[in-house]
Amino acid sequence: MTLPEQLTILVVEDEPTDVMILRRRLQQQTETHVDIVDVSDENDVLDVLESRHFDLMFLDNSLVRKTGIEVLREIRQAGYLLGVILFTGVFDERIRAELDELQCDAVLEKGDATPETLKEVMLQAVNGASERIAQQ
Repeated sequence: MTLPEQLTILVVEDEPTDVMILRRRLQQQTETHVDIVDVSDENDVLDVLESRHFDLMFLDNSLVRKTGIEVLREIRQAGYLLGVILFTGVFDERIRAELDELQCDAVLEKGDATPETLKEVMLQAVNGASERIAQQ
């Protein structure tokens, strides 16, 4: 399966440099046009999700006031089914079960954000969202 021709992506990240790097790498995708919206304050995520449709989200796990897991829990409790990629500096396997329970589609360590790995995790997130929507 391939990625859609266009994706609308929400990036929840409090480090401007990480946003810039991720944005640049996402835009290097040749087969998919990406429309990227970034949010640095985790408390704004639900308002932004309410304002427009997003296909998937890159969610930093280490935010200022909350963890990415806490934000993901709020998103799922609010009924949002979009694909979610946890974007983290270092992944701790001890949180895997919780991520599975919250239907996190993929985990990407920041140092591994190559065009190839981005394509792979975005495909996982798009497929995960499609499965959740089909089950509704």
